[in-house]
Amino acid sequence: MKADTLDKFCTVPLQFIRKHGNSIPFDIYLKLSDSKVVKISNKDGDVHDIVQKYVDKGVDLIYAEKQDYLTCIKNFREGFTSKFFDPSIPEEENILDLNAGLEMVRESMKKIGMNDETIRMAKEVTQRSLTIVSARPNIFKFFADFKEKCSEEYVKNTLVSYTTLSLLDTFDWSSESIKEKMSLACMLRDVMLQPKDFALIQEFEKKGKFTDLPEPLFNHPLNTAALFEADKNRWLSQDVCTLIRQHHERQDGSGFPLGLSHSKITPLSCVLIVADHFISLMIDYKFDLKKKAEIMATLESTYTKGGMRKAYDALALILGD
Repeated sequence: MKADTLDKFCTVPLQFIRKHGNSIPFDIYLKLSDSKVVKISNKDGDVHDIVQKYVDKGVDLIYAEKQDYLTCIKNFREGFTSKFFDPSIPEEENILDLNAGLEMVRESMKKIGMNDETIRMAKEVTQRSLTIVSARPNIFKFFADFKEKCSEEYVKNTLVSYTTLSLLDTFDWSSESIKEKMSLACMLRDVMLQPKDFALIQEFEKKGKFTDLPEPLFNHPLNTAALFEADKNRWLSQDVCTLIRQHHERQDGSGFPLGLSHSKITPLSCVLIVADHFISLMIDYKFDLKKKAEIMATLESTYTKGGMRKAYDALALILGD
């Protein structure tokens, strides 16, 4: 099978194989080279040991056909959902499952499009990630424990979501409905991007020249929001789509893709933008609390107007500054 047929397949997280490899309800494939893809197991076969042999040789991508992928998502979601509150299951196991769940959401939306199973997985990952991080004594330990074990996207989105909810608790206009919208936006805003894309965006962010970003990256907030808005069931509200569209905007209009200034950015988006910047700086400084004053000084000088300033003030309040 030639590599150009890979568009017919979706990648299956190794975490799925690790947990369900004794009986996979669909055929499993491996890409052995740029020109060779082979089937290594038939439906309901035991692939755990077979896959591990390839992993030991450096193989890191496993594939399933598109028509089987939604079954993969459904089985994985039902498996970790039914046992999520089982005290015998280590917290790390639950986190690794949720990280894999987000990977599957991204892959499904990219290769298959909007569908009920992917929607259920997205909601499950969002809600359960917040359940875990909220129960921890602080977000610093969450970062330290999982920065090497989970994708950067999953760790950051979980921390940003937790921070936004803390900020929203300081506003009298906040509600549980608004918090749910914010959580979904945090987890899904960059779902169409690949891991290498985040590094590229960060590179251009440091240069302050977003207009030089490749078009797919520059317009990903618009394209992602449009994907959700095109869904006939409209399972994401307009508020969530607005958050997704605006999450890379900046107070002075230097952000992307719309170049909105602070007066055109919604109060809810201001909260997300400030929380995201805060967590980005904390990650850059490896959550060194000695850098807290420096981080807050940067944020204070950056967010000086309108809803941006109110979001910063809320952050200073919850941090005791």
